[in-house]
Amino acid sequence: MFNQEPKGEEKLVNLEDLKFVLKAISKWWYLILLSSAIMTGIGVYSAYVKTKVYRSNLQLLIKSDDVYNYQNSIYQNVGYLYTDISNQIRVLRSYDLLKKVVEKLDINVSYFIIGRLRTEEVFEGLPFKINLKSVHPNLKGKRIEIDVLSKDEFQLVFDFKGGVKKNIHKFDEVVVTPWYTLNASLFPGVEGTIAKYELEFRDDDYWVSRIQSGLEIKNEEYTSVLNLTLSDEIPKRSMLILDTLASVYLDYTLATQFEVNDNTMKFINKQLGDVTALMDSIEFEMDTLREIKDVLDLSREEENLFDEYFDLKNAILLRQNNISKLNHLEMYLNGVIGSNVLPPAQYKVAGDDYLEKALEEFYKKQIQKTELKGTVTEDHLSFKKIEDELLLKKTDILIYINNSENAIEQDISVLQSELVKIESELKQLPKTGRDFNEVNRMLQVNQKLYMFLLEKRANTFIAKSGIIPSTKILEKARVVAVDKGDVTMQGTLFGGVGLIIGVLISLVVYLIFGTFENVKDLKDGTVLPVLGSLPFLKSVENVFDSSDSKSNLLESLRGIRTSLSYSGQEDCKLIMVTSVHPGEGKTFVSGGLASIYSQAGKRVLLIDLDLHKPRVHKLLGVENGKGNSSFLSGQLDLDDVIMEYSKNFHVLSAGPVPPNPSELILSNKIKELFDFGRKHYDVILVDTPPVGLISDGVVLMKSVDLSLFVMNTKMANKRAVKYLETIVEDTGVQHKGVVLNGVRLKRWKYYYGRYGYGYGYGYGYGYQYSENSKVD
Repeated sequence: MFNQEPKGEEKLVNLEDLKFVLKAISKWWYLILLSSAIMTGIGVYSAYVKTKVYRSNLQLLIKSDDVYNYQNSIYQNVGYLYTDISNQIRVLRSYDLLKKVVEKLDINVSYFIIGRLRTEEVFEGLPFKINLKSVHPNLKGKRIEIDVLSKDEFQLVFDFKGGVKKNIHKFDEVVVTPWYTLNASLFPGVEGTIAKYELEFRDDDYWVSRIQSGLEIKNEEYTSVLNLTLSDEIPKRSMLILDTLASVYLDYTLATQFEVNDNTMKFINKQLGDVTALMDSIEFEMDTLREIKDVLDLSREEENLFDEYFDLKNAILLRQNNISKLNHLEMYLNGVIGSNVLPPAQYKVAGDDYLEKALEEFYKKQIQKTELKGTVTEDHLSFKKIEDELLLKKTDILIYINNSENAIEQDISVLQSELVKIESELKQLPKTGRDFNEVNRMLQVNQKLYMFLLEKRANTFIAKSGIIPSTKILEKARVVAVDKGDVTMQGTLFGGVGLIIGVLISLVVYLIFGTFENVKDLKDGTVLPVLGSLPFLKSVENVFDSSDSKSNLLESLRGIRTSLSYSGQEDCKLIMVTSVHPGEGKTFVSGGLASIYSQAGKRVLLIDLDLHKPRVHKLLGVENGKGNSSFLSGQLDLDDVIMEYSKNFHVLSAGPVPPNPSELILSNKIKELFDFGRKHYDVILVDTPPVGLISDGVVLMKSVDLSLFVMNTKMANKRAVKYLETIVEDTGVQHKGVVLNGVRLKRWKYYYGRYGYGYGYGYGYGYQYSENSKVD
């Protein structure tokens, strides 16, 4: 036995565990290579048959500053600012926007080429083109086989409600059927196709959902740049979808800007029309007055009176204009819920800071609702919340407008009373002069208003010509990666996984089926005392020749003899030699030990009690015409059956195989045999059948002094060791030992160098492992 090493700190990797792994790998290396090769083949095949998925990328710059200053002022006045990146991401992913993208693209028909190993989708280079108008819901997503019969006809084959439909149609004609409506065209020069094709019909909703699921939008940190990434089996299609999405989004950003500009222009034109009509009537009235003769020159006091009169008229006109604006604003607010039309800036009342702030907040909420509508349904909680906020803000503004209108009307009433007073004073002036100055003043006021409106219309027109997308495309769509289907990468990955699986399998197989190949491993794996080992021999001729006293075999047998002398019983004369399996070398060990003991001057008797398959006579080359079976059956006495093999070495062979060998083992003659041996010999070696097959050896364990179990390295696994331990525990054997047979040369040298003598040999109990395993 070996001394236990002092315990130290636990190591992360135990040396013995590492040795176990290396042994498993070295023994079952072909399993590892086979597993890796199989997994590599699976990986390469799966990568080949699996469709590659490409990732295309496009970059957008949100809120560019390349706009006209007057345009910016208009948008700021109505609260139209969309620097919220998260809102723009929702817009880009919205159903309505993506629906416009799909409508612009012709992707409702997918085309597939049928190959020997896989079916591949194609986007271009086809000999024909299908323009789908409508399709039955049950045909959506189903594969339809298409065959070009001639330059004029083609055939569609598909399954529909359990039946196969075969429809022949003509090219360049609108085909209307209960299943689909389409128009197919064949490109010039194509009359038949060698390759087989399939079609797949999809509607817009499918593509919108697919784009939404495959579209990734990320905002680069600290910038207003959006990275749009789309995965698709066809790289050109993914790039086309991204480019179209960017184009539609740019059109979306322009649409709102044009709406603001158009509304402003409409209001200004309406105001200009009203002012022009008023000015025409004033000028006509002035022409009429000029025809009157003798126009009076007004005094300075009269001019001041006229100035005060027209100031009041202007003040009243300004307030009436404000009431008109408030009326228009009220009409807009009453009809704006549910609309995405932004109001013109001229609806605002100058100098009313509260109203301007309230309108700005209302317009922001309105824009948020418009953008949110493209991303969620009207039943969504966030959509209802913003609708409630809009309704509350609208109510507040309408109340404020109503109060403002009442206040302005009261102010107009006061001004009109003062105007009546001034008019009464003016009536005292000469009528012609008074009328002339009044008309002249009215004309000047309207001319100023006319010039102001002309200036605003010019600015608005200039702003419209300067409208450009506030969003820019930094990088057009391009393929940046291949996500799946890389043969080299997938083959390497699967091969690595195969190596890991192979190592795990080898560990499990070694753990379950691995055998003990040296004494150290066997000692570590059992509680039974290990007495030694025997080397593996290719030939059994002259193996017990005493002339070669330093041979490995003889040295090993001497080591086992020494271990037996220290077995704990001084009078250990009767030794039973057995094994778990046939072919482990128990007969050879019995004969070897008998030879060693006899050479040491001990009187030895070798008894063959394996009456089922006797082998001792074959090992020693003696006659087997009579033997144990003859004595146990009462036919002969012991003196008649015991033979002298050599000096101090006597043999009792098994004799003829009896019909009832196990019953003979249970007879009282066994005790007589053992008593005879104890009386006349120093050492008695009993060769018995394998205990794993026949119970004879188990029965004899109680009658012998020591039970010696022979295990061959080819079969010395944990199950066999456990079986021996169970037998020893159940029978209560006090003295026992294990000999490991068949240790290979390099392992033998390792053991011999570190632990002393080594031992081993084996034969076959119906098995033939090698030349030295033919005798058991």
